This record gives sequence, structure tokens and C-alpha cells, in this order.
Amino acid sequence: MEAESSSAQSGTQTETTTDTGGGLNVAWYETGDWLDYSVNVATAGSYTVGFRVSSAYGGATLQLRNSAGTVLGSVNVGNTGGWQNWQTINATVTLPAGRQTLRLFASASTGCNVNWLSFASTTPPPTSSTTIQAEAFTSMQGVQTETTTDTGGGQNVGFIDATDWMAYANINFPTSGTYTIEYRVASPSGSTLSSDLNAGSIQLGNVTIPATGGWQNWTTVRQTVNVNAGTYSFGVYAQAGGWNFNWLRITKGTAARPAETTLATADAGSLGRSLEVYPNPAAHVLHLRAETSLAGSRYQIIDATGRTVLSGQLQATDLDVSALKAGVYTLRLTAEDQASVVRRFIKAQ
Repeated sequence: MEAESSSAQSGTQTETTTDTGGGLNVAWYETGDWLDYSVNVATAGSYTVGFRVSSAYGGATLQLRNSAGTVLGSVNVGNTGGWQNWQTINATVTLPAGRQTLRLFASASTGCNVNWLSFASTTPPPTSSTTIQAEAFTSMQGVQTETTTDTGGGQNVGFIDATDWMAYANINFPTSGTYTIEYRVASPSGSTLSSDLNAGSIQLGNVTIPATGGWQNWTTVRQTVNVNAGTYSFGVYAQAGGWNFNWLRITKGTAARPAETTLATADAGSLGRSLEVYPNPAAHVLHLRAETSLAGSRYQIIDATGRTVLSGQLQATDLDVSALKAGVYTLRLTAEDQASVVRRFIKAQ
């Protein structure tokens, strides 16, 4: 959360910052001053809160409080060596799930600057698994169903040709993090499938289907992906034909990623491994950082309905998102000679 994006405040002012990423910081933060933030916590649990602070004097104590005034956690800010010499100080807090107001309160301060706050879950989510029958698609192109001899009986999807697809609506990923996706498949000579979310706006990558020796000789193949918490349309796409499909199973990993870190497409090279977007949520400017140069990369920003709302070619490592409405967006970035990389971010009010 950018410090200056508060929903209400008392006693503070803003100024231009020289901290990484630029923009504004909150300044003249003295005893009794406060900043309120409206946040939506996806999962109840323990969180590490990072406070990005600076002070030429020291002696400040900042508290994070809930709407009832209960102190959830606090940090002491020492002399960092100057008003623009920044440090990140961490505290651990416990938050309930849901929409709530958090207050950053200066219980003591002779002068302190704040640039942003970050939140990362420290509570491993429970392992959970969801199995979806292949024939339970909500929409499809080109496929048919048939009786299967696989364990459990019933039907499988068959007659799959290249570019055929199946989509499954309202698939919930309860928390952000790592998921294993398994596909129960059969193929006489082998093939390739891919998966995606929300009609291809988020690509999860390809999976190789081995030759199983027959249309009803079944095996299970899998991939590991990182997905932000949410409810999606899950798509399975035939990169090549010649395979049958009985079911897919989605299993939550045992360790969550911070919600601001989202998935990258498979085979996206160093860009896919290193691209960061911040702050998240973003109020005015979305900053991009990667190991490789981003100059000249093509970008698209896609809203929750799948509509492209911004696009163009990067001239710098930041994007002006101030004109966007509040909500969740997908950034698709394509660098030369690399696959597209996808990141999700929240546009704040």
C-alpha cells in the first residue's frame, strides 16, 4: 500500500520521494497523526507487515490498529541517517478475512516519513484438492464424449483435434500460491495440451502427453503453477490432437506466495522469472522491474471482463494507471524473442 493512498488521514502531508520507484511519501508524521486504509484480506491468518520508513531524528513508534482501535503490531523507527534514507522494518500481525480498515497511528514521533506498507502471509494454507470431470465443461469447441474404461467408469472427452478446447466456469483458487494440476489422459502416440484462466488472459503453460499405447490406456500428467486467489474460468486447450481426457485435479500446495507475486507463462525466460510489479495495489503509477531491459516491450492491461483497456510499447519502467477504475487487472508484457509474461495487480481508488 502506498502511504499516500490512504482513505482518510490526520496531520500528515506528502512530498516527492527519492526512494526506489519514486512517487510520493507521507511526511511530517508526528505524535497523534494517523492514516487509514481500506483493505480486503483474502484469507485470515498471520501476516508480516513491512513498513518503509525514514527519519533524521529517530524516536518514532508506529502502530497498526484495527477499526476498534486495537493495536495489532508496532515498530520503532530509529535515526536512518536522513529524511530520504529508507529502511524497511517488519512486524507480525494477525488479520481476519474480509473488508476492513487499518490505521497507521503515530503513538510517538518527533518526525517520521513513510513510503509504503507491504503484507505477506506467514500462515501456510491447508492442502486442498478439487477433481473436475472432463465432460463437465461449461463450454467447448470440437470435442465429444464417450464411455471410458478408466477406473471409476463414466465418460471421458474424446475426438480431440488441434485447437479444440474445453472451459470450466467458476473454479476457485482459495489462496494465492502454488498449485499442482493433474490431467488424466490417454493417447496412442502422444500429444500436447495447455491450460489457461479467463479465456487465455492468463496462460499456465504446456503439458506433454506421453504415448500410452491406446485410447483407453490411461496415465496422469501434471504441472505446477502459481495462481493468485480468485474464481476463474479454467480452460484446457489442445495444442495438438490425438488424445482423450477423463478428469483434472487441482491441489493446493503447502506454502503460499505473497498475493502481489503472480504467475508467469511457461518458457518466458529471464523476464518470466524476474519481472516484478509494484506497488500493488497501485493508485497512480505501476512500476516494473526485471533482470533484463524492458525498453521496447509491448504491454496490454486487461480488465476483469477480458477487455484491453491500455496497450502500447514501453518507453520507461513505469505505467500511468491513474485513469483506470478501481479493480483487479492483468498486465501482459511481451519482450522481443520471449513468450508473454502475465502479472495481476489491483488498481486502488
